[in-house]
Amino acid sequence: ICGLGETIIIASQPGNDDYLEADQVTRKLIVKGHLQTIVWDELPVKTYEDAPFSLPKTTDKGINITYTSSNTNVATISDNVVTIVGAGTCEITANAPGNSTYDAAETVTHTLVVNRQTQHITLPDVETIEYGSTPIMLNQYTDKNLKILYSCSNGVAQIDNYKLYVKMPGKVTITAYHQGNNNYEPVKISKELTVVKGNQEIVWNDPLSFFWGDHDILLPKITNQGLVIEYQSANNEIVEVVGNLIKIKSIGTTQITAKQPGNSYYNSATTVIRTVTINKGKQIITLEELPDGTYGQMDHIQLYATTNSSSKIIFESSDQSIAQIDV
Repeated sequence: ICGLGETIIIASQPGNDDYLEADQVTRKLIVKGHLQTIVWDELPVKTYEDAPFSLPKTTDKGINITYTSSNTNVATISDNVVTIVGAGTCEITANAPGNSTYDAAETVTHTLVVNRQTQHITLPDVETIEYGSTPIMLNQYTDKNLKILYSCSNGVAQIDNYKLYVKMPGKVTITAYHQGNNNYEPVKISKELTVVKGNQEIVWNDPLSFFWGDHDILLPKITNQGLVIEYQSANNEIVEVVGNLIKIKSIGTTQITAKQPGNSYYNSATTVIRTVTINKGKQIITLEELPDGTYGQMDHIQLYATTNSSSKIIFESSDQSIAQIDV
């Protein structure tokens, strides 16, 4: 035996003095190679984004195996390494050719199933938020970089351009989802958010020391959240508060209380109590300029003066030898 294959063995006898030539007799000789086997177990189920994996490199006789994929959108093969490129199903076929010693191995085909990968959405780590707070930024993408869609269960909150705005106190369910695609599973997550009333503050730091005769004093009209402040004087005989105006009634000291009871959106503000003092008024004398007098030619000069209090003015001369005041 020299090699593998088929040949015809021919038997003949040309005859001699006593016998005629014999009819030829032929027989087919088939020389088979040794058998080789592709030893390859069924493929485990894979998931999109799994790492590349290896298949058997050779047959049981050491002959290199050649692999092919029926769907290169699911898996590609280089030598004996399979790379997953998408979710789905494909057939992977293994072949090993024969040689001078071994027959070609029987073809083996296994099915590769690649499942879709899961994806995740992360919502802000907040359970309670005050009304009036700045908008909360929401994630635009899942952990697989796919665009998230959001919805609110009611009008307590509103989502615009991936910002969560609170509209009123109450409870609202925020839902984030992505419908999935060829390679990723759908994902949906919900979270309940409680919007509580906001806080407000009466900002009132102006000095409260005035003088009799001052004009009405303007007080802050609203809190830092825009609600109207209520004022009350402890003694209306000293000062009276009308709206947000202090009207001075007499000299003395009293207290003014500022309150804001809140509403459906804001808690009541912390009450502020301030002491107000009304001091004696400042008088200003207005005296006309005096003409220069010539001794012996001018008997007297009429003085004209007033005060802002309308009180009687008292005149005196610093030098009686030059001028004297006649009342």
